[in-house]
Amino acid sequence: TCSTGRYQHSSGAVGCIGCAAGKYHPYTRQSSSSSCIDCGRGQYQSSTGQDSCSGCSAGQYQASTGQTSCSTCPTGQYQGSGGSSSCINCAAGTRQPNTGETSSNSCIVCGVGQYQSTPAQASCNNCPAGQFQSGTMATSCQHCPTGHYQQSAGSTGCIACTVGKSRSTTGGTSVNQCLNCATGRFQNAAGSSACIGCPAGQFQQSQGQVNCVNCAAGQTTSKSGSSTCSDCPEGTFQSSAGETECDSCPVGSYSSTAAASCAPCV
Repeated sequence: TCSTGRYQHSSGAVGCIGCAAGKYHPYTRQSSSSSCIDCGRGQYQSSTGQDSCSGCSAGQYQASTGQTSCSTCPTGQYQGSGGSSSCINCAAGTRQPNTGETSSNSCIVCGVGQYQSTPAQASCNNCPAGQFQSGTMATSCQHCPTGHYQQSAGSTGCIACTVGKSRSTTGGTSVNQCLNCATGRFQNAAGSSACIGCPAGQFQQSQGQVNCVNCAAGQTTSKSGSSTCSDCPEGTFQSSAGETECDSCPVGSYSSTAAASCAPCV
């Protein structure tokens, strides 16, 4: 009589035939190879003539039937249970660099300055230049805000453009992308997205400045954002600095251009 795991299809034969590796059967007196059953998913059998299959160990899996061995869980995955047909992905925002891991604790959180947008990965990515990440387990990075830049990868923050400069768009990658304030404009705060026009009565003739200058006595400007002041015309004057209009000379007096005062007629 053939024992479990074996069969014999010929009468009068001496001995029985073992079920192939990857198969089993738990019955005696079998007469056909069709009585041998494929090991199920999550199982294997490396020997012939067996009456059962073995479950894959933790850290391994087998997705197919009728197999003689199990596969090791790849990087980025783990499996804590035996007899499994698949491994479990480490979540996005984490990494797992080893094979055959058996616990979710093997999934390592991405550090600051890094991200991982896809599950089941062996490593995290550095944030590119122009971006940053100050938190852990991130799935993406943030663009540097307006008025800022970052030239280095893997950064946790961005660098403010200095006073006298501005940057109007996000994601700056170089200090050279912080632009000098134009003539007639200024900026006295770091990290600014725009420069400010000089108020009426003031001017700025140079680029990259942090303040504006009052028009001198005898000069004015009535509009904001001026790079020069205008002389008061003949017959007018302005005795104060930083003014927007010239005053007419009183009756019986006169002035030349850019006058701070009028002189009496003689």
